[in-house]
Amino acid sequence: MNLRDLEYLVALENHRHFGQAAKACFVSQPTLSGQLKKLRDELGVDLLESTPRKVLFTEAGMAIVKQAQRTLFEAKEIETIAQNFRDPFSGKVKIASIPTVGPFLFPLVIQAWKIKFPKLSFELLELKTDEILSALKRGEIDLGILALPLHESSLKEEVIYQEQFVLMSHSSRQVGKGKINLEWFKKQELMLLSEGHCFKDQALQVCSQYDTNHRSDFFGTSLLTLKSMVEMDEGVTLVPHLAYREWSNQAIHSEICFHHFPSPAPVRDVGLIYREGSIRLGLFEQLKSISLNMVNQAMGKAPRLKNAIGLK
Repeated sequence: MNLRDLEYLVALENHRHFGQAAKACFVSQPTLSGQLKKLRDELGVDLLESTPRKVLFTEAGMAIVKQAQRTLFEAKEIETIAQNFRDPFSGKVKIASIPTVGPFLFPLVIQAWKIKFPKLSFELLELKTDEILSALKRGEIDLGILALPLHESSLKEEVIYQEQFVLMSHSSRQVGKGKINLEWFKKQELMLLSEGHCFKDQALQVCSQYDTNHRSDFFGTSLLTLKSMVEMDEGVTLVPHLAYREWSNQAIHSEICFHHFPSPAPVRDVGLIYREGSIRLGLFEQLKSISLNMVNQAMGKAPRLKNAIGLK
């Protein structure tokens, strides 16, 4: 038994078709079929059920597939470890961000990251908080960027910047821009993101803090969805400062208005989370420093705010 045989087995489970699995492994179908028969004989158990058209795994076959997936991942990790020790600033780094941060942070920092680390390949993903934590623990990503604190055991977290929340409304709902009229705000129904977004929980904290209600008949799948609803005057919503920075320029030619909270303003901490003891700690520290500089330039302010209400 060798790793290549395990790759054939996992490919067949992924595609459930011998021809497609062979194509994915860059071998002929007879080669893949022959190696899997040898693997079956070597292990002494049937891996597949005898069906003329469908690829069905036996119970033993599925158990072996799951172990093969883990084995292939660990083998890949060995290669990654060796690569990182040879040159920790080369190869691929997989970074996942929550959807309320990634679309606004990644465009700010990616070019600076690439200039600083020309031998690194960045794979950027958007995942919800729970998905990032699971992917980190399974070793599927190297680094997460999300709202902190989380206090997850075995994971290390570091704050990059602090971000204010800004209220977005249709211009017909409040005359002018600037500071929020809190009495007016209490009469509004805040639109929220759907379950699973940490931004929803943070917005609910704002509702509680300012004694404001939220809509229970609509939950957005993204900040862009909420923005579209505001443009149709379906309600008001909160946006993080980096989103406000991007959309406020567009608002000049639309009916959207932005309103800032009076001091103390609600804020959230955004930062890195990674596996404790990762061999890429030096890289993460530099990515954090570059990101902080880029965000500070974009926001035009210091990273920490006085008289702020921190949200978790």
